[in-house]
Amino acid sequence: LLKKSGVDAVMTVHNHKPEVMKGIYEKVYGPPEENQLPPFINLDISPIIANYILRSGLVRLWNYGEHVGFVAPDDGAVEFVQRVREFTGLHNSALVTFKKKRIGQREVNLDLNEEVEILKNRDVFILDDMVRTGGTLAANISALAESERCRPANMFFYCTHTYISPEARENLNSPFLNQFITTNTISSVLNRDDQGRLRKKFVVLKIERWIGHAIRQCLEYGQKPENIYDPSYVPEADSFYEIDLSSKNPLHSQSRYEQYELTI
Repeated sequence: LLKKSGVDAVMTVHNHKPEVMKGIYEKVYGPPEENQLPPFINLDISPIIANYILRSGLVRLWNYGEHVGFVAPDDGAVEFVQRVREFTGLHNSALVTFKKKRIGQREVNLDLNEEVEILKNRDVFILDDMVRTGGTLAANISALAESERCRPANMFFYCTHTYISPEARENLNSPFLNQFITTNTISSVLNRDDQGRLRKKFVVLKIERWIGHAIRQCLEYGQKPENIYDPSYVPEADSFYEIDLSSKNPLHSQSRYEQYELTI
């Protein structure tokens, strides 16, 4: 349908299964010729997130992140979390993947094994591509916070695509979650009524400027996104997104978002 409508290429941000989508589009459009852009382009948002982590003042960055932890909530998020960690340059930070432990036929709990214990007293970022209800995430956050062996100093959650359902507002309004960071790929996240009580810890990275830059560089000039948005792009990435905060967010009255500089 897209091809018959005259669409030459499709660009997405942090697609859940980019390799699958790439295969589908190449099957329909045919493989790209040499020096030709593929019909499907997926933008890696890692440099934007890395820039925010480094500039936000949220975490202790000294000694290349020895007090920081990066968490993949499941195996599907591991590659993304690894890239964000690499882009921050925090090579002494911990990298953990949550494992689930089944109790009975239906109940699934977080396995607080020795690997997870490394998160104790760290500033922890849990990173994923999307969230709808947040039930499992909220349970994992509570399990970490209530464990003497694993309890982080601070916990932050980031996901690229956020649909704020009533369940998500309830589940993610956790006293143990310091900040909920997302982007405006789903525009309703900017609606304060939809944010509800989450607005006190909600931070939206508005990325339309970055998407516009990518469209021009990739579609007009023929550059590949992986050659533009690599780790060297991180220091300048803040010029391609804006931070949106509710007046209810305690950070709203602070000016550091306009004044901070890269720590490392």
